[in-house]
Amino acid sequence: MIKGKHSPLDLYQKLLEYALLPVVFDDLDGLFLKPDNVALLKCVCDTTPVKVVEWGSTHPAFRSGKPPLPTSFESISRVLVIANEWQTLRNNVVALQDRGVLIIFKPSALEVHREIARGGWFDDQEVFDFLGRNLFLVTRPSFRLYITARNHKGAGLDWKSLILRTIESEADAKLVLVARLLADPHFDTLKAPEAARERAFKSQCGGSRATYHRYK
Repeated sequence: MIKGKHSPLDLYQKLLEYALLPVVFDDLDGLFLKPDNVALLKCVCDTTPVKVVEWGSTHPAFRSGKPPLPTSFESISRVLVIANEWQTLRNNVVALQDRGVLIIFKPSALEVHREIARGGWFDDQEVFDFLGRNLFLVTRPSFRLYITARNHKGAGLDWKSLILRTIESEADAKLVLVARLLADPHFDTLKAPEAARERAFKSQCGGSRATYHRYK
């Protein structure tokens, strides 16, 4: 497992050290910004069973190191890259992608919620139910959202308001407006609550009656 920030030379040393093992790159989002890194990865991600990784440099580590680094080595490593985003703006990165299988992992808020229920490790039913009722607002689903809510609650904070503020800040503003109108009990005391909500939605720059019902 290789994490954090690494120079091309350090990456070369890591690949040499783990030449007989599978290698996982995790949270190295700046890895592909340096052409030298991409060149090394293209070597070790080659589709042949035994790959040759080379360093064409006169760096002192290859002459006076103890012991000196070899200028090339053979590797049988299989490689897994885990990143928050994947950009193929450079031809070199496209060539790297061509050496493997690209999987975009983007579960919905409901899928994450169901996985937490299935896993059985989350032990706060109140937090789980609260987030379950507000899944429609969650645009960036994560286990960490549940853990953060539980921690806020354990610290005695107004965790519901804090979590709602977090997820509403990333949600569609019109969706948030409709949710607030539906949650406001004042409208339910009126003779025509939905008509009143439609007018409130329009007056708060939400849009037309049809837009209100679409978001609802």
